Amino acid sequence: MQLAMLMGVDNVPVSYDAAMAPYLPLIQTKSVRADSIPTSVCISTCRLTVTPTSPDTLTFAPALDLIPISDMDGVGGVIVSTLCICPLHIPLIPRVMRTDLKSAAEHDLLRTIPEHDLDLVMWVIGNALVDPVSRPRLLFLYGSGGQGKSRAIRTIISNLPGVAYAMSHNYLGDLKRAFSDDDKLNVALHRIVTYGDVEFTDGHVNQEAIKLLGGEDLSSTKYGAIEVSATGIFGSNTLWWPRKDTLQRWFARRMLAIELTVDALQLPPSSNSFSAHNQLLFASRCISLRVRLKHPPVTTRNVLLTIFGAAAYRATRGLIFVLRNET
Repeated sequence: MQLAMLMGVDNVPVSYDAAMAPYLPLIQTKSVRADSIPTSVCISTCRLTVTPTSPDTLTFAPALDLIPISDMDGVGGVIVSTLCICPLHIPLIPRVMRTDLKSAAEHDLLRTIPEHDLDLVMWVIGNALVDPVSRPRLLFLYGSGGQGKSRAIRTIISNLPGVAYAMSHNYLGDLKRAFSDDDKLNVALHRIVTYGDVEFTDGHVNQEAIKLLGGEDLSSTKYGAIEVSATGIFGSNTLWWPRKDTLQRWFARRMLAIELTVDALQLPPSSNSFSAHNQLLFASRCISLRVRLKHPPVTTRNVLLTIFGAAAYRATRGLIFVLRNET
């Protein structure tokens, strides 16, 4: 549909496939291979390459020569050749961003999340924002009621306009509930999905939901076949119980767990309104972590929580208490 709009055929009263058919040879001859897409992000109406130019600076530039046309002059050519997919809806186009100063979102998140764990949260977000798409992670903020899980998720959503979607049901913890077609479509149209109150029935994880979010296969819906692939940020009062399936390598590659221990009820209210500049700064710092670090900055404690879930304290014979202040 976006291609049709760019070609000026958005009002054609027939199927978009039929309307676009005459243009396919042109698109094919002017396109590049998908694996040639440079490290880039979509912000507003532009796809921008991202380059770390110093330890504290990111440089953004228009990502020309992508799809579908590269030899047009003027603004129209740039728009066509830098087609955006699930962009951040921030009305600012960055050129050079300093990333040595914390954003307002980080200051709020640090009230409930330790700094070494916040680096992991921001890496996961950056991984979702940067193209080419890497393996999405499902991140669980784990803690008792009133320890800031919902607060943290609201802050994250408020700073990532346009790319985050709140799922309507507890798909990951409810073994009997399958994704609705509407939720599948909305997940496919966003880079990040959230749910603030995951409850694992009898400690079980809905493996089908995890595999669906991982984008392993096309999923049938009333809208047609959809490839659903998204990063997840979830809140949960408990974690899964370790079982044969959760101890498999595929599970550990997708899941990450962070424990929140602060009494968030004693904190001042958080702001759900952030300026476009602060949103851009937060996104840039997340992107910076991702492009500088190939792998997520997990701690030993994150790994133990992910592997052993709700049994982490028992399985480690209390060692995880000692690791609580790990840096």
